[in-house]
Amino acid sequence: MKKKTWIRVVSILLASATCASPITAPVSASEVPVATATQENTIYTGKIGVDYAITWTYNPATETVTFSGTGSLMNDEYDTNNLTQYVTIIPSGSSIKHLVFEEGIEDIGLISCPLFDSGYYYHPSDYTVTLPEHVGKYLVGTCTVRGLYGSQVYYDVARDKTIKFEATGVAKEPLYETSGTCKEGATWKYDYATRIITISGPGYGSGGWKMPLETIYGYKLDPNLTFPEEKEEEGWNKWVFQNWFTTAKSLVYCYKDSQFAKEYEICCDLLDKKIENAEDEQERVFYTRIRKSFNASYLDDGSLCGDINMDGFINLTDAVLLGKAVNDSITVTDAQKVQMDCNGDGDISADDMLSLLRFLTHKIDTLPENAE
Repeated sequence: MKKKTWIRVVSILLASATCASPITAPVSASEVPVATATQENTIYTGKIGVDYAITWTYNPATETVTFSGTGSLMNDEYDTNNLTQYVTIIPSGSSIKHLVFEEGIEDIGLISCPLFDSGYYYHPSDYTVTLPEHVGKYLVGTCTVRGLYGSQVYYDVARDKTIKFEATGVAKEPLYETSGTCKEGATWKYDYATRIITISGPGYGSGGWKMPLETIYGYKLDPNLTFPEEKEEEGWNKWVFQNWFTTAKSLVYCYKDSQFAKEYEICCDLLDKKIENAEDEQERVFYTRIRKSFNASYLDDGSLCGDINMDGFINLTDAVLLGKAVNDSITVTDAQKVQMDCNGDGDISADDMLSLLRFLTHKIDTLPENAE
């Protein structure tokens, strides 16, 4: 019997790696549930995990390994049971691109997508991991993660914008509410797909949601929001400045003739003057950081540069589409090409991708980047 962490479990499963160190508390052959292969359908199956309570099934036709049952794949020592079955049952050189963990599995340990097969070169979008609603411990690589909107998996992936998420449904017990009322009277609603919070009047508001801030990609402020015209000493609106310029750090979408937009423009103008007339470098850097921490885009401007999928928002999805368009891996419309010119030079290239990423990371506050 051999000992390995789950990252080695996957490597054994897919690359038939050799275990290196002995497992603690070895189990005799008579105690180990026997893995079997169904010859008619060429389905391979066996038992694994703490107390062998989890069944794994490998389907070569779909290149999928499915884990079902209850409990954990790992014990307190991060050992798993019956690892050698993968070597002896799954044929050498088998291709596995999808791992599916069904509801009931609580701890799956580590997953490393490059170990899906023995090759070092793979396309992350070709490899998927499907995780259940109530999984507690896991770690994925850069492959596509499938799970339920509102689950722990959804919010974990939302924190890491390098991982692609595909929804398989909505959690029965979402971690956080997706709508509510701000204490100032406005209502808010969170959209799972865009990760955008829409705030609507009457009234105003800047909080009430409980999901982690890093999982919120932006805010849409409806034109019917109304808020006190209370000014601070510097001349900007207190509500707009304190709640959006200093704390939002996300993209904001508003309407040009709204009260918010007017106050936003005043804030920007006053901050630009603060930067220009700064008494020293420290003061200039301070106000520059505030100015760059907040980007607003007008939803009623017609075409929105950077909005590649034309859903009214600019986010990571648009960056992915732009990258594919630059590599000629997708076909885009003429209207989309107009939105792709993020650096304003009239051509579509990798430079547009850089400009869009700079915008999304608040390095610049307008698109196109070099617009006159």
